[in-house]
Amino acid sequence: MFSLWMQYPDRNEERRIVAETSRILGEQVDTVFDRDALLSSAEAIKRMPASDQVVNYAVDLVRGTREGGGDWRHYIEWGAGPRARQCLVHGAKALAAMEGLPVPGCVHVRRIAPAVLRHRIVLNYAAAADEVHVNDVVSQVINAVDDTPRADDRSEEHTSELQSRAYL
Repeated sequence: MFSLWMQYPDRNEERRIVAETSRILGEQVDTVFDRDALLSSAEAIKRMPASDQVVNYAVDLVRGTREGGGDWRHYIEWGAGPRARQCLVHGAKALAAMEGLPVPGCVHVRRIAPAVLRHRIVLNYAAAADEVHVNDVVSQVINAVDDTPRADDRSEEHTSELQSRAYL
């Protein structure tokens, strides 16, 4: 669903990791989230509604990796597919839930988009020759796709109705 990128630790961090993990064997780990709480949270997030604006923005972001004339388009061999749209909305819902919000906004889709899109886009040889990284292309797509409400979004009253429902 997501591609999380982490940098290698520097030498001092690596030394600290080795020193601390060699002492962990006798340590007690406290449970902070049990299985039932995890499953219950996942189910609540699935039930959380998403506005038409959020859904349309997710669709437009994914389509932006396959269509359009942006500066990035000539670097993409293969764009993101339909599952990326679903992952954008699910990830946005999870971010909103972690912030205690009843529904996600386009800001949540934008925040999760790099983790969702970067491993679903295949760059071509032109990108390699120009030393363009997939993160650069994803950033360009995110910056180019408009998240303002569209004519086919539902009314503000519908969005207010979604926000008034208690899903968490």
